[in-house]
Amino acid sequence: MQQIIVALGGGAGIAAILTAVLTVVKRTSELQPNHGGSIKDKVNKTADTVTQNSLQVKELVSLFTQLNERIGEDAHSTHEYRKMLTSQLDHVLNLVQENRGDIKELRGNDINIFRRLEELEKQLNQKKES
Repeated sequence: MQQIIVALGGGAGIAAILTAVLTVVKRTSELQPNHGGSIKDKVNKTADTVTQNSLQVKELVSLFTQLNERIGEDAHSTHEYRKMLTSQLDHVLNLVQENRGDIKELRGNDINIFRRLEELEKQLNQKKES
């Protein structure tokens, strides 16, 4: 036994070996879960958080994709609606252009009608006075 102690470097050598063994045991225990305080628990918690964040990112990507598709559909619908309104407006403008002469004539007729009404009103007033 004495030879072993001498081979290990005496009391200091044995103390160093015991310190090393205790350090290994302590660090090994850190790798075993102990309900929150160990390195293993912290690694597991970090892994769970990463998994949750990954799921949230996937959900956000899905929502963003749906929103992007909806915007595309709305843009297409808006373009089609604008095209339809432009076509209808062009049709109305063409009708106005084609019937410009008739419109001027009707305006002239309106003026003549109002003048005729004024004349009739004057005549009626004259008859009432006489």
